Amino acid sequence: MPIIGIREFKNRASEIVRKVRDGDGLYIITLHGKPSAMIIPLDEDEVEKLISEHHPFMIMRRTQRAGRRIRNRAKRD
Repeated sequence: MPIIGIREFKNRASEIVRKVRDGDGLYIITLHGKPSAMIIPLDEDEVEKLISEHHPFMIMRRTQRAGRRIRNRAKRD
């Protein structure tokens, strides 16, 4: 798994993304020498799942729903 700096990633982004998409591995991107991001391949089916699990708006909605369920249970008890 190659580890590259952000500047090198910037200069070679298209090439690196193509390699990852074509199955040539993962890349770790560093910022000031510290690992900061990972470039991994995605298939289209995973995208929606990742967005729903990690997007701040979706996290907020799940939290609000959970809060409502807890309040509704408390009212019933």
